[in-house]
Amino acid sequence: MNKVKRFGRRLGAAVFWGLVALGHGWVLAALYFWFSSHAGAAWAVVALYLAAVGLLFKVARRGADGAAVSLVLALVVGVWWAQRRPEAGLHYERESEQAAKLVVDGESLVVQGIRDFRRRRSGDWEPRWASRTFDLPQLQHVDFIFSSEADGAPVLASFVFGDQPPLAVTVEGRAEVGEPRTEARGYFRQYELGYVWADERDAVRRLASAARGPLYLHRSTLSPEKGRQLLAKLAERSNALEERPEFYNTLTDRGSAALGGLVAEVVGAARPWYGCLPWMGDGVGLACREGWLDLGPTGEAARAAAEIGERAREGAEDPDFSRRIRTHLAAPVSPEVEAAP
Repeated sequence: MNKVKRFGRRLGAAVFWGLVALGHGWVLAALYFWFSSHAGAAWAVVALYLAAVGLLFKVARRGADGAAVSLVLALVVGVWWAQRRPEAGLHYERESEQAAKLVVDGESLVVQGIRDFRRRRSGDWEPRWASRTFDLPQLQHVDFIFSSEADGAPVLASFVFGDQPPLAVTVEGRAEVGEPRTEARGYFRQYELGYVWADERDAVRRLASAARGPLYLHRSTLSPEKGRQLLAKLAERSNALEERPEFYNTLTDRGSAALGGLVAEVVGAARPWYGCLPWMGDGVGLACREGWLDLGPTGEAARAAAEIGERAREGAEDPDFSRRIRTHLAAPVSPEVEAAP
């Protein structure tokens, strides 16, 4: 019995000190990233916090007392952190500098601020922003394009209309000009949440260029009615961010985490909480298990047919780009229609 008690005390102590280390580690990372834009300020703040924690341990009678009081300091910093809000008037990278405005007018959806960049022969991108009107009754399918289940890359939802170019959207973190892009910074409120609406050719080419693995296109099982409901929810969420900006969170907004949550609302499915955890990848596997994606025939040949990376890169200037990347689907979309910027 004594051995059990000693083991329990040691286990409790290990858990306690682990929580202390975890709490202070999180605070140090949060402070560093928050002040990292100011030269030297980040390390100065980190050093000041460490000095404060050290002082609390020094004046405490016991190490456990010092740890408990230091956790109060960590909690104070955490409360301050939770009160932080995105700043106004930030200058974002040109790929996300404009936020789209979506307005439903009867059976039409007017989208202002569609990104439609075109690659020049020099290799750089020509910034172009378009305004287009979509006939909602013409919505036929919702397709999802993603690179793999494990890399957490953006997942693209593409709304396919009968007589108009598809409308694509991704959920991304908007980085400021010159701000480094890392996954770790996304956990510490360094980017603002943004819904990037784009011409499908622009969005797919960017995704194909950035993909670390194969790029797949699968059709969803959503009916046109459910597809319109999903589009309406995305439009409402996108517009709301302009009035009430939010921070991007790598945990809940990466990959298909945000899109999957909205799809779950539309189809009336309960999405498990663990679907947003890092080890679940980008959530595409969960969508497949829930039946949101039509994977078609199984086997290596079918999987290879759904891989569109090479088709997207080689056919970047093809007028029938949207049809080209869907040759593996039973019902191809209508010919591409060039819209004025």
